[in-house]
Amino acid sequence: MTKIKRFAAMGICALMIAAATVLPASANNHDDTSFKFFEYNSSSGQTDRRVKEDDSSMYMKPIMLSASYDAYAVGANSKTSTVTPCDNGYVFRIGTQGREYFINNWVYEWGFTYGAIHGDRVSGGGTVSGVWSPDSV
Repeated sequence: MTKIKRFAAMGICALMIAAATVLPASANNHDDTSFKFFEYNSSSGQTDRRVKEDDSSMYMKPIMLSASYDAYAVGANSKTSTVTPCDNGYVFRIGTQGREYFINNWVYEWGFTYGAIHGDRVSGGGTVSGVWSPDSV
């Protein structure tokens, strides 16, 4: 009988310790970073490359928009290596100032470490600026 009580007491203690343990929440790379496209009358632009930590969509929000543009995801294995389109055919027409866009991408799934958003001007002049992140919440 004492072996059963001792075993039960140890089990209860183990459950109490497990219940009191706080596991850290996993967080992805969704902090916003500013971007600016089409400076010096260029027809294309790209955000800085940032680490892509999961398979979530990329996030982009143009704050100042004087040109519409097509945006798609690119991936790379370093901050300086050649980028590869990772859009799988999903190109987003960005044309509304202040709107949040969630860009489909396959950067993480295709094994790239870094992600960025590439933009090609469609119409209008001037620059475009806003915020973006390689992962979204």
